[in-house]
Amino acid sequence: GHIDGNYHTITGLRINSESNYIGFVGFMYDDASIKNLTFANAEVKGAVNVGVAVGRAQDDTIVENIIVNDSKISGSNSVGAIAGRNYSRVGGAQGQGYTEGPAVVRMCQTDDNTKVNCSGDNVGGIVGYNYGATIIACDNHADVTGTSNVGGIVGYTRDYHHNKDGYIVACRSYEDATITATRSDGYVGGIAGCTLADNGHTNTYMHIVACASFSKIEGKY
Repeated sequence: GHIDGNYHTITGLRINSESNYIGFVGFMYDDASIKNLTFANAEVKGAVNVGVAVGRAQDDTIVENIIVNDSKISGSNSVGAIAGRNYSRVGGAQGQGYTEGPAVVRMCQTDDNTKVNCSGDNVGGIVGYNYGATIIACDNHADVTGTSNVGGIVGYTRDYHHNKDGYIVACRSYEDATITATRSDGYVGGIAGCTLADNGHTNTYMHIVACASFSKIEGKY
């Protein structure tokens, strides 16, 4: 399915759930998109894979020009203001043969009245968990807090370990955002809290290119 908000605003979205895949769209898959939409005064709460626009986006999906203002987002793992998890697979072990298209989050932004909180790991101002996928030209002004893997743009980002690179390109986290890892051994970063390229599959890489952070960073590592 495809949702084009035509630059309208949805005000007062409320989701209070203990389930996974929580957002305006819970799970986007197989050539789906959501774009050109602002969410104002949203309160979105779930467990794993939580975002205002989409809980989980996977396989040839596009999340584009989504703005989140004056909102509160919370969950237990893989939490982002825009998307909880952005995911794409190619190849695979034991003959799985995945041929998924790219999953892309681009030209999305948050404001400085937005708070993203995670009681566990993998939380970002834009995306919580980016797996073999792309985030491009996104801006974060929101405060982001989690136990570990906490980032101004993305909490945890990696290649898809069989045959798919990951990319964070031309993204910025601004000085009005505070990025905090609360665990005593927590990882935190202005762009990404933790990055990984799987050493067991040396043909794939995780790229962070032309990004900048001016945010305040609080945490152990």
